[in-house]
Amino acid sequence: MNLQYIAERSLSLTEYVMEHVTKAEMSHAHRTYKMKLASVKTYNRPWIIGQKVLRSKVI
Repeated sequence: MNLQYIAERSLSLTEYVMEHVTKAEMSHAHRTYKMKLASVKTYNRPWIIGQKVLRSKVI
């Protein structure tokens, strides 16, 4: 399959491939945090994020 030919004809395919190629691998900590957020109810997420921000702020 000639990907160059297809990519020249399709802007969406070009954008998809570029995003996939340039996307950084997710770190273990980020993956764990994402899994933790997924298990939290939607209405609790802003509260948890706010607590993290306040906890990390230097006083």
